Formats: sequence, C-alpha cells, structure tokens
Amino acid sequence: MKDFFQKFNIVFSKKEKIYFLFYLIFTLLVPILEVLSLGSIVGLIYFILEPDKFLFFLNNFNFKFSFNSENNDLSVLIVFTIALAFLFKNLILVFYGYVESKFRNRLVAKKSTKLFKTYISLNYINFKEYKKSELFNSIILEVARVIDFFFSMLIIFREVFMIALLVISLLFFNVFYTLLLLLF
Repeated sequence: MKDFFQKFNIVFSKKEKIYFLFYLIFTLLVPILEVLSLGSIVGLIYFILEPDKFLFFLNNFNFKFSFNSENNDLSVLIVFTIALAFLFKNLILVFYGYVESKFRNRLVAKKSTKLFKTYISLNYINFKEYKKSELFNSIILEVARVIDFFFSMLIIFREVFMIALLVISLLFFNVFYTLLLLLF
C-alpha cells in the first residue's frame, strides 16, 4: 500500500490529487446509494407481504401515519417514493460515469502531452535512439495503463466498500442468516 501512495505522489500533481479526492468522495457515495436502493426494495416487499407489521415497524420509529392496511394511499406513496429514489440514484450514477470518463480522459491527455513534450525536448542524437513504436507505446499506451491502474484500484475499493455495506445491512436485518450465508 505504501508503494501505491508513493507512485501516486510521483505521477499526479497537486491539482490532480484534489480532483482524485473529490472523485474518491463521489466513489464512496455511489455504494451507499446502491445499498439504500436495494434496501428500499426489501422494504417494499415487506410492505406488500406484511402491511400490518410494516406499519407497526414504522410506528416504533415515531412515524405518525393515519393509514390503515386496506388503504391504497400508503402503497402509492411508498411505490412513488421508491421510484423517485431509483430515478435519483440512476441520475447520480450517470453523472458519476460521465465525471469518471472525463476525468480519466483528461488525465491521459495531460500525462501523454507532458511525456510527448519531454521526448521533443531531447536533443536529436538522444531522440534518434528511440524507435517510433517505443515512442508511441510510451506516449499513448503506457500512460493509459498507468491511469487505468489507479482507476482500477479505486474501483476495487468501491466494490469492497459496497460489499461491506451490504453485509452490514444484512447483519442489521438478520444476524443468523447473514453469518450462515457468509460461511457457505
């Protein structure tokens, strides 16, 4: 991990590190939204199957509802709220994908340009030692691989965080079945 941070400090400027920090915060928000949306489906199914127990559960948290289990107003309200939550989550995911691709492409372009300028500033004798394929590979492909490495690490971090959130939420719901599921 120490090696990762050393490479990170070498490759990226201070401004790019700040962008990475904002991207990391956004990366933490996405799994939270995913888990909340999955949890809302569980709540909807629970409401459909056991509406009286669901209303009792809500009343335990001091939510004051004047709905009864035969009234469809609460059903419509819950379905509408979940639909809005999914729409909001998906809009944020689309925006997240846009920001990620724009940030990644901008980093690749900046690093490739910087490396190209380094090669151009070499004297002619040193520049002549490189083959065209080596220059192309260094300027375009290697830069993209380095940037992809850092983004892959963030994706792994995001997915592990989402799995941890799912396990924690399952433990909150039912400890025995969650542990049983994790063991097998």
